[in-house]
Amino acid sequence: METKYYEKYSSKMPIEEIQDKIAEHIISNYSYYTAFAGGASALTGAILSELTSVK
Repeated sequence: METKYYEKYSSKMPIEEIQDKIAEHIISNYSYYTAFAGGASALTGAILSELTSVK
């Protein structure tokens, strides 16, 4: 991923800005995946709670 960013932006911005852009991309992806995992976990908990309370 870094190589792609350096190739794409090396003529347009300084290395520090490219590194910031890479960090933002990584954080954005991490946030997306953790939100998805949290939602899936909450849904599973809600379903299991509902199934165990049915008598």
